[in-house]
Amino acid sequence: MASTDNNDENDDQHFILRCFQFISYPFVVVINRLVSDIHFMEQFYIKLYNIYAFVSQMFFFLSCTLAFNEYNASKKEEEFILTGLKTLLFYSVFTYFASKTRDILSPTHPSLFHNWNLTEGLCRIVIEWAKAIIVVICLREQGIYFKPSVPYAIFTFSYYLCTEKIFTEICLKLCQYLDFDIFDDLEHLYVPLVLNMYTMALSLIINLYLLIIAEFMTFTFVSCYFTIYIRLKDSYYNYWTVVKLARKTFENFRTASQKELEEFDDVCAVCLNKMSKAKITPCNHFFHPNCLKECLKSSLLCPICKVSF
Repeated sequence: MASTDNNDENDDQHFILRCFQFISYPFVVVINRLVSDIHFMEQFYIKLYNIYAFVSQMFFFLSCTLAFNEYNASKKEEEFILTGLKTLLFYSVFTYFASKTRDILSPTHPSLFHNWNLTEGLCRIVIEWAKAIIVVICLREQGIYFKPSVPYAIFTFSYYLCTEKIFTEICLKLCQYLDFDIFDDLEHLYVPLVLNMYTMALSLIINLYLLIIAEFMTFTFVSCYFTIYIRLKDSYYNYWTVVKLARKTFENFRTASQKELEEFDDVCAVCLNKMSKAKITPCNHFFHPNCLKECLKSSLLCPICKVSF
């Protein structure tokens, strides 16, 4: 009798569970679709890098303005927005003339490179930065003053350097030139990842402070979304997962022995130089380790036969 009661109870529980699954299924499908669409829109937004960087900078500057009291308390609503905009304006002037200086020094401009003259180059750099000073003076004459406190300037300027495209590119090229072993020839992934981690740490500090004082809750949550959550997704999906895949793929390639190199007796198909050490792909092609890593940056296909790794 007790066994029959237990079976009836189990049947009832199973029936209730099936009913719950049947009722909840449409909601689960809708929620999954909604999450997928939001993720797609966020990734699309991240790919629009200039807009992505601008929005992040603006929210961070406004958060710093509130955290460091860089506004007139009597005109709080208007003043803190104007302070953030002025910060972005002055940093944009700096960026423009920094990009002009980079163009002057860049060897990619043949007319300058072939007629390079140290005095001419220095004069052009001085002239460009003199223009920057003139622009700043004109802005001040128009009543646009920018006198930030030291902590505010440190936080905002370091954040700006780590999110503005020209400076991230300069940082990447510098790391590639210095050739740190820790990056394992994956600077194009590690450098943006490290910069994102740094900017997220800055945003976390500022937004935690704003949450503690509990005065700008709605704005702080929106700021957290754009300066922390979106950057976290960018770091994970666009850099960290790619780093793991690239490292795993490269580690699967066998290192050629000295005997195999002597038997192969050929050049690397990428750089056309002799090989003293090489990696062997699953399709039995030999490449310099660094040359193979360079190819993996753009594609996970064999440079010769296009077999997928």
